[in-house]
Amino acid sequence: MLTDDPVEYVALWLRKAGSSEAQFYWDQAQRFLQISRDLEASTAPLILYYSYLNAAKALLSSKSIPFREHHGVISDTDDSRKKVSLETEKVKFLNSGVAFELLRYFKNKKPDQSISLKNILSNLCYVHRTFCLTYTTQRERFVQLSELQFSSADGRLRLVGSLGKSISSRYLARSLNQNIRINDRNITSTLYLPCENFNSITRSQCSILRLIHHFYRSHFHYIRGNETLWYVKKSSNNSLEVNEISLTLAAMHRLSEISFTSKELLEDFFTYHRVSFPLI
Repeated sequence: MLTDDPVEYVALWLRKAGSSEAQFYWDQAQRFLQISRDLEASTAPLILYYSYLNAAKALLSSKSIPFREHHGVISDTDDSRKKVSLETEKVKFLNSGVAFELLRYFKNKKPDQSISLKNILSNLCYVHRTFCLTYTTQRERFVQLSELQFSSADGRLRLVGSLGKSISSRYLARSLNQNIRINDRNITSTLYLPCENFNSITRSQCSILRLIHHFYRSHFHYIRGNETLWYVKKSSNNSLEVNEISLTLAAMHRLSEISFTSKELLEDFFTYHRVSFPLI
């Protein structure tokens, strides 16, 4: 499948896999996305949410994971509020539904407590820089890397990366996961697969490598643009151990509700913070 467009790649993959139900959800997601681009900022979240929801359903369906048709996340906000605030707008994951099955698919534990939109947005790599510019007291949670790849130069297949040019390594080690090592400006994973030749690993070694990859993907994140930008996530008290897809779906669910029931409040919030949609 020759394409550099991830949306088209997924569509081609689903068609090749013969997953008609997942393909239907994916097509619906793209239709909602196209419609949202012509809407105002205060209206777009409602349509965008259904784009994200159908994309999530496409993922679950493609993996033959059954799910109940309800959203799996609810609002936990006082509806008597006079204005929209990221601190007071909260969501809560349920014990079934699309959002819950996403958590299970990514092997994440369901958060016991409600989560504020402010905490969710601060944990999303692709909006963290804009978030920190808006909330100036928020320290950056994601550290840019100049590269990240698996390397077996020393006979041990491990993740190897280096810090971005403008990033200081001073005090950084204490804020990273204990299984991520930093030496000068180089970052390496402490977990590795004994391997002399990457092209000759066995099936059982592939299984081990998948486990290593799964563990580190919760700490290393990327943003796709003209070039792929990798980041390592720092640990903190408000760090959420939840994948970005589930967090995005939960945040958009709440924003869609506000868009539907309190459009004026949302317009005031966007005007004050100079927010524009779509964030995709």
